[in-house]
Amino acid sequence: MYSKVRELVERLLAEENANKNFVQGLINELREIKNDFSPIDAALEQRIRETDDPSERPEDVHEFVRQKVKERVLRDDLDPSIQNLLDTHFHNFLVQLIMKEGPGGSSWKPVMSTIDVLLWTVKADKLPGDKSRFEKINPRLLDNIEKALEIGGASKSKRKKILRQLKQVQQYSFHMAEISGANRLRSVGGAADNGTADAEPRRERNEPPSLPRDDPYLRRIDKLPIGTWFAFKGAAGVPVRCKLASKIDSIDKLFFVNSKGEKAVELTRMRLAQELKAGSVKILTEGSLVGRAMESVISNLRDTSHSQEADAAAN
Repeated sequence: MYSKVRELVERLLAEENANKNFVQGLINELREIKNDFSPIDAALEQRIRETDDPSERPEDVHEFVRQKVKERVLRDDLDPSIQNLLDTHFHNFLVQLIMKEGPGGSSWKPVMSTIDVLLWTVKADKLPGDKSRFEKINPRLLDNIEKALEIGGASKSKRKKILRQLKQVQQYSFHMAEISGANRLRSVGGAADNGTADAEPRRERNEPPSLPRDDPYLRRIDKLPIGTWFAFKGAAGVPVRCKLASKIDSIDKLFFVNSKGEKAVELTRMRLAQELKAGSVKILTEGSLVGRAMESVISNLRDTSHSQEADAAAN
């Protein structure tokens, strides 16, 4: 990607008549190579947006929905009943939503947030404070899901069955989290007896003290775009790079994935602010890859140009 951006910028700077058509051609080339490196068809959304009636492109709409749901599922250990829910009735609901509003309509963001919250409630690796967050948001979540299922064509009896299965998976996830937490406590206790206490589980159990609302670190976090890269301290102090994949305001959580797209870190907004303040986490980038690459290439080209001009003047 970097090499392609460099090539395009060089061609742009070398072109004496860089009109609109020439620039559009460069943009099209950039989009093509970007699609080659991405499993997601970036042109799907554009095709749907360009049509007056999304129902004229049903295959594109269905594929777009499949891709967007897949982006939210950061792990492959999702309970089959939850995956089936997302692939059937909830899928049908999202298709109808796009048919009505188009991609990126006013309802799209809250619906995606509903999926994020749903996935969070059924994951097994729970953290301190998650039970209280769950009890607070789950009644509304279940209500929203039932409405979506109804619109998606599920009968009343089917909706009851799906919600019953969902509650069972949620309860089981907390049960497994409690077992995992108890085992970790025993492990830490044994390690402490040997003088080699593991600090990481203890760090997870203790939520940091609250910062003032106007704290600059909290404000910076609130402005961070999805896709921002961070460096977390890993084992033996080796930094681990992760990307901000999702924010869920209703449960005050931020989720990060590694370079493979696998979920790697989950933090509350307050903990991330404290980690940034302490220097144990660093923000690597806040701009897009293309934007940063473009700035770097242009800067390098400018330096080269100035160097050549200086050499010519000296000669």
